[in-house]
Parts: sequence; C-alpha cells; structure tokens
Amino acid sequence: VAGLGSDVVLVQNIEALEGGSSDPAVTPRWEVAGGPVGLLLDEARRRLYVVTYVDPALVVLDLDSGAAVQHLPLFVPA
Repeated sequence: VAGLGSDVVLVQNIEALEGGSSDPAVTPRWEVAGGPVGLLLDEARRRLYVVTYVDPALVVLDLDSGAAVQHLPLFVPA
C-alpha cells in the first residue's frame, strides 16, 4: 500500500488480510521519501518498483530487506 502523505509503503499479507488476521500494528513499513503513489511488484526479481509524486522518481526496493537499491529521477515537463 502506497502512503503518499506518510512517505511509507505498507507491506500486507493478502491471505492474512482476507482471513481477518492482519494486524496493522505489526505491518512492515518501508520508508520511501518523495510521496509514493504507484507500485509494481516483480516477484521473480524480488523487487518492488515505486513511483513517487512529490520528488518525481522511480524507486526500486529489495523485497527481502525493504531497502532502496536504486533511485531514478523522472523528467516532469513544466
């Protein structure tokens, strides 16, 4: 879940969420500065691609650690 106002990406377990056993208090939160608004999951490469709005960029996160492994600025015409 992209959290624009909080600069975090929340990691949700779909099975736990659908089964009613997901606890938001223990949900992993990965910091992504710049206002995350879009997500693309690449399970095969163990990557999450995050588009940010405030600081227009594509941030690549490692799924195992949640750490940013790449930050690619995006061109936004004025």
